[in-house]
Amino acid sequence: VSDLGADPGGDPTYALLEHLKDVPRTRREEALAALREWSGRSDEAAGRLLLDWEELDRMAAAGVDVEAHGVTHDMLTGLPDEAVRRELAESQESLRARGHGRHRLFAYPAGRHDARVARLTAEAGFDAAFTIERRLMGPADDPFALPRLMLHQGMSASEDEFLMRVPGWA
Repeated sequence: VSDLGADPGGDPTYALLEHLKDVPRTRREEALAALREWSGRSDEAAGRLLLDWEELDRMAAAGVDVEAHGVTHDMLTGLPDEAVRRELAESQESLRARGHGRHRLFAYPAGRHDARVARLTAEAGFDAAFTIERRLMGPADDPFALPRLMLHQGMSASEDEFLMRVPGWA
């Protein structure tokens, strides 16, 4: 882990994941290639982690709104303005071409944002954007720093488990 530039303290997997989110894409790809080589695993062995367009279309047909999240999942806070603008515009254009993105909402990759990214998100025509902060939303919240409930990692295996993770429910 430390050979790849991550802080070796605490949970090494978490430390590495957090570190890789903040490094430039080329360095991240090099680190992932080194990990694959070290572990003997290929890209195919990791399995597919993203939904394809057909799956998103089926979810939308079942009532789930599909909104923007970026094109490359790069952390927008580490990109220059023009690259942020491109991420925002291309993600929205791709969704709209398929009939999605109707509500002009954006979910920051890994929730990472700052005042500059929030301003660029508003300038790109989005009406609101979501972080990954776990809390209830209030009427005074900044529309470009809204909390977002993450629905992955088995958190919704049962209704009780889901509700225990919703802030303010328990």
